[in-house]
Amino acid sequence: MSLVKKLLWLLPAVLMISACGKKKKVSLSGDEKIEISDFIAFFQKEVPPFQVADSIFKKKDKDSLLISSKVFSQFVPDSVLTKVFGKGVKPKIFAVAGVKEPDAGTYLFVKAITPEKRALLILAFDKKINLLPH
Repeated sequence: MSLVKKLLWLLPAVLMISACGKKKKVSLSGDEKIEISDFIAFFQKEVPPFQVADSIFKKKDKDSLLISSKVFSQFVPDSVLTKVFGKGVKPKIFAVAGVKEPDAGTYLFVKAITPEKRALLILAFDKKINLLPH
C-alpha cells in the first residue's frame, strides 16, 4: 500500500479520536436535567468589572443562548421571576455573561424578556455554587 493510501486511512481515525476528546457544550434550551456546573459553564466568561448597557435589550438574541424555563427553574426559584414579571408569566430567558470572583463567587447575568417587560437579572452563587438569597 502506498504512503498516500495509508495516510488517507489514518486521517479519519485521527479526526474521530480528536473529536471524542472535546466536551460537547450543553444545550439549556431543552427539558433535560443538567448539573449546576454545566449551567454555569454555559455562560460566556467575562472579567470584572463587567458592564451592561440598556442597548442589550435592543439586540436580537441567538437561539443558542436561550435557557428553557424548565432548566432555569432547576437552579433559580420561581419567585425570582415572579417578583419582576408577575405570577404565571414565562419570559424568554437568555444567557448574557458569567463573571467569577475567586474570593467571592460567581455572578451570572441573565436577560429575561416578555413583550411587555425586559429585565436583566444578576444571579449570585457562593464559592460552593449555592445560589445566594435574592
